[in-house]
Amino acid sequence: MAMMTLVVGGDYKKRSLYRGKFLGEDFVVSSAESIKEVLTEITATSLFEEMKGVVFVNIFSQNKHEADWKLILEQASAGTRKCIFEEEKTIAGLAPLCKKYKVEVLDLKEKEQSKYNPFLITDAYGAGDKKELFSLFMESLERGEVAEEIHGRIAWMAKTLATVELSLKNKDESIVSEINPFVVSKTKRILSAQKNRSFMKEYCELVSMYHLGHRGEGEMMYLLERFLLSI
Repeated sequence: MAMMTLVVGGDYKKRSLYRGKFLGEDFVVSSAESIKEVLTEITATSLFEEMKGVVFVNIFSQNKHEADWKLILEQASAGTRKCIFEEEKTIAGLAPLCKKYKVEVLDLKEKEQSKYNPFLITDAYGAGDKKELFSLFMESLERGEVAEEIHGRIAWMAKTLATVELSLKNKDESIVSEINPFVVSKTKRILSAQKNRSFMKEYCELVSMYHLGHRGEGEMMYLLERFLLSI
């Protein structure tokens, strides 16, 4: 399997240092723009010597179709030529493919000062704030999270809401006996403001989504996006 790295962000000096570390001094920077040109360079062979490593700059941001990304990484994975893919910014939706094709991801972007809170998205989900929810969903993807991780947090919140919802409906506190009292109290406030939603139904949809994704009957990112926009 070829060695591949996705380098995100960083100035020219940082990227140059990594090029030398990964590819040595003998490499080429591709001028390819079309998918056909990229694939030709990735699959190039030589009868007499090992092919030089190649650097592709902003290939994924210039070609925005996921099917093209998959084809590029699939061919690079099957080949023997070392490849560096450099992108100025994180590209939403690319992380799962990098994981699938074992692409090392090196983030050279400056770390943000503010601390990222991964559970803001669960608060937005509970509140039914569709605009904030979608914004946080895209931000999570841009940070490199895979859709399955985000789905897990949303499903956890939906299950908690559905459990407390069932407890209130049946007037049975024992149903929530194993849930932290603070979480129960917070969840009750959410339920009182979201009386027109059935969180049990939403939780069932999320469980079904999980199985669809694992059976290969849908991309989790798109399944989850459609769900979040429908609440």
